[in-house]
Amino acid sequence: HVGKSVIRMTELYLLCPLVSVLSAAVCNLALEETRGFATRAINVGQRRFSKSGMVGKTWLSTSEQVQRNSQSKTQRWWSFAGSVLPAPIIGSILGGPSLSAKCIVVAALAAAQSAYFLAAAEGVVARATDAVALKARSAAVCDTYANQGARNSAILPFTSALFAFCAAAT
Repeated sequence: HVGKSVIRMTELYLLCPLVSVLSAAVCNLALEETRGFATRAINVGQRRFSKSGMVGKTWLSTSEQVQRNSQSKTQRWWSFAGSVLPAPIIGSILGGPSLSAKCIVVAALAAAQSAYFLAAAEGVVARATDAVALKARSAAVCDTYANQGARNSAILPFTSALFAFCAAAT
């Protein structure tokens, strides 16, 4: 009966560090996804308004696009592994002699990793939000000028008909 309680206590000690390490890994994957989406949002329209010499440099063939996508997926797995390993390794070295102290250090380090990844993701989202807001303002200005041009050109048929009527009347 005593052996089972020791096993349950050990499982309980290991649960919090396990959850913390997995949450840090998930936060890192979320950061990578956020970076990908933010980069796409920031780059919308850049090819359209860039110089012709720059467009040719960024063009990728289908095989190059597949290769880049594959490298991105591989990089995400390495990033995942890199976010899972540091906390348990450092915690096992610096945690002290008891299992409970090591578990506390591992959980704290993983929580710090999670906080870092989430703060970095917020910075990426803020940068993308600024870029998208700038593009939205530019689109609104363009739309305003287009509406003004449409309004000014709408009066042309009326003035042309009025001029023709005046010319016919004289």
